[in-house]
Order: sequence, then structure tokens, then C-alpha cells
Amino acid sequence: MNNTRKKIHNKIIGALKGYRSPLETIQNFSIKTICQHTPWYYRFISLGLVGILLSLAVAWGSDRPVLAQLPLSSPRITNYYCHIVDTASEEKTTLRQAALAGDATAQQQYNDILQNHADALHRCRTQNWPKNQAIWVRLYPCDVQVGRLEQLLDEFVDLGYNHVYLETFYNGQVLLPQAENDTPWPSVVRQPGYEHRDLLAEAIAKGHERGLQVYAWMFTMNFGRSYANHSDRQQSLAQNGYGQTSISLYETASLDPNLTFTPPDEAFIDPYNRQAKLDFYAMSQKVLARQPDGILFDYIRYPVGLGADLVANDVEDLWIYGESSQQALLDRALNPSGRQLIQHFLEKGHITEDDVSTITEEPLWQGRQVDSQAEEFSLEQQRSTLQADLWKLAVSHAVQGVLDFLNVAELCIHQWLEERRRLSPVSCLGEFLEEILLEQIKKPIVIFVDEID
Repeated sequence: MNNTRKKIHNKIIGALKGYRSPLETIQNFSIKTICQHTPWYYRFISLGLVGILLSLAVAWGSDRPVLAQLPLSSPRITNYYCHIVDTASEEKTTLRQAALAGDATAQQQYNDILQNHADALHRCRTQNWPKNQAIWVRLYPCDVQVGRLEQLLDEFVDLGYNHVYLETFYNGQVLLPQAENDTPWPSVVRQPGYEHRDLLAEAIAKGHERGLQVYAWMFTMNFGRSYANHSDRQQSLAQNGYGQTSISLYETASLDPNLTFTPPDEAFIDPYNRQAKLDFYAMSQKVLARQPDGILFDYIRYPVGLGADLVANDVEDLWIYGESSQQALLDRALNPSGRQLIQHFLEKGHITEDDVSTITEEPLWQGRQVDSQAEEFSLEQQRSTLQADLWKLAVSHAVQGVLDFLNVAELCIHQWLEERRRLSPVSCLGEFLEEILLEQIKKPIVIFVDEID
């Protein structure tokens, strides 16, 4: 037994002494001999040594270490809810603070991590529900502080939001720089020294850097009390049949001991008023010039009644008594008799048999369908039918005013979209010819365009 062990030992030592490479060592080493002449436990040890030599042989033929050949998985940036994991978020915060302190290297690393997080958030939202998650945010004057906007937007990304609804026009103020704001509304940021700070443009640009889509969120028919404070805008306010504006309505309600109510900062406009339309259009154009990803319109309605007036039962409850709205309603008449009855209905809230008896022809207005048997109706039946038709007309007129005003907002969007896509392929081609092709080709050229539209 001892002789056998010595032979094995000497054979291994001899092989190692003549070592030139692990493969050559294995060639000089007979596994068959070991298996035939040694007990099982020596075979186990010997085979283990052979395994080590085989591993060395594989490593010898490689240009790099064995462990380096294994693929290393990158750390996960988002979790199941598309939130940025704490370690990645903390790293971003540290880099942001260093970058704000003036560290150029940290600034570059911060820019890189913003892009990485934007890509990770996009992948996560693409692969998980919901595809879009939005947050509604209002900026304040304090957000002009250095780094405050960056911190806020970074937190949105960390929480998995990919859409931001930024309040742009609300409570009678607009998120435009004071130096460029010639609208009837004051700017949100009004501190001395910050007249040129454009929080809207900054939020959109910085949001895009982080992969966020930034929408401008705007009040529509609620212009705010600041608008009503302009003496030349009083005729633009909506009025009901009791001579109230939304401001006076809410102020009166706040005095009622049976109502727990605080007057809101609201002033609703007459949607038929031309000045109100022009003001809203001009302001919307300035907002769209900042290139948001879209606009969200809110307050597309009239003031809400209070208490028993929550539901409109009479024509006086409708907000159609502004000068422009009344004129537009009268213009819906298709003959003098129709106009006369509409006038009586607005003034008294109803019509009488005397009003009906004085008309000389069948009253007509937009949308009215005359009953073929109307001539056989009694005077009371005619009055009742006409009053019901007038009520339908008044309600439809109120609704149409809201829709028409929304069309003004849509017009802003459509013009903006047309500017972005250059209207048609022909205009795109013309721009290409003028700015690029003709700069390179000095000789006359002829181009045939076949556009079907």
C-alpha cells in the first residue's frame, strides 16, 4: 500500500516538475492507472486534483480570467411600481447638490443619471400598467429658488410619474414672466428682480430633460377676480336674470347664516363676449409659445348655484343675461314675431296670452319645429307650447355658449399644431428647397410635385 502511494506521489511530483502547461501535465498523467491501483478514497482525491488541473487548462487558454467571462447584471433602477429605487434616488440627489455647488464633473454625472432614469421610467411605464401616471402641480413664487424646480421634478420621476399637469392659468393669475405679460391677469411670480423668470418654460424644458411630458392646465370660463377688477372688463362678466354676477352671488351667499360658505376667487365670464374671447385667445397663444406637450382645460361651465338654486328651474337662473349673450339669443330669431317673444321671455321669465295674441305671424327661431296642427290650438295651448319651446331655446343657447367658447380654445391648439407640422408636405418641401437644397445646388432645377389632398 505504501509503495503504491509513493508511486502515485512520485508520478504527480514528476508531472508537476516537468510542467509547461496544464494540458501537457494531463497528457503525462494516467487516470486509468490511478483507478486500477488505488482505494476509493485515493481515487476521490486524485480525481479532485485532475478537476483542478482541467480548470487551470481552460483558464490557460483564455485571454482573461474565468470570472470575468460571466455576465454581470446591472442594478435595477425601478421597482414594480416604476418608482426609482432608493439607492439610485439618493445618488441623484447627491449629484444634484454637488452640481448646484459648481462641481462640473458632478454636473455631467447628474445629466447622465437624469437620462438613465428617464429611459428606465419609459421602459417601466411601457411594460406596466398604467402606461401614464400624472401629477397635478401648482408652482409658487418660492419655486424660483436655485435648485427648487430640479428637486421637484426629480421627485416626480422618483415616484414614477411620467406626465405633469402644470397649473398655468388659475385664480386670476398666469404663469408667465412679468416682463412679457401684457394680459389682463397678473403673473404668478411678481417679486422684484424676477421679472424675467419664466417658470413655465423652465418647467417644460427641465421636465423634458427627465423624460416627463408637461401639460399646461388652464381655467377656461373662470377668469378670476383680478379680471373683474378691470373697469373696462365689467361687460365681459356672466350675469343671471337677477342682475347678479358670480362674484355678487357668492358674496351674498356668504352672508346667509344657513350656509357655511366662503366666497371663492372666481369670476365667470359671458362666453358670448368678444373681449373675453380675445383676452383668452391672446393669453393661450403666449402659453403655447412655451411648447407644452398639450393643454388641459378646466372650468368649462357656468357658476354653480347654491342651496335651492343648485338646479335651474327658471330662465332667470340661467347665466345668459350678459349684454353679449342676450344679443346673441335675440339674433337666433328667424322673424320679427320670434324676436318679440324671445324679448318678452327674457324680460318677464314667461310669456302671456296677450304676448301671443299680439304677434302677426308664426314665431320662428333656430331649431324650432312648428306643429302642423298649431293653428287649431287654443290661445292657452299656443302660449304653453311656445313657452316650452322658448325654455328649450334658452337652455340650448346657454350650452352653445360654453361650446363656442371652447372652440376658441381649440382654435389656439389647432393653429399651434399646424405651425408645428408646417401645414402640408408641399410647405415642408418648400422649406427644404429654400433652406437646404438650393444652398448646395446653384444651377436651375425643376421639381414635379403630385399632391392629392
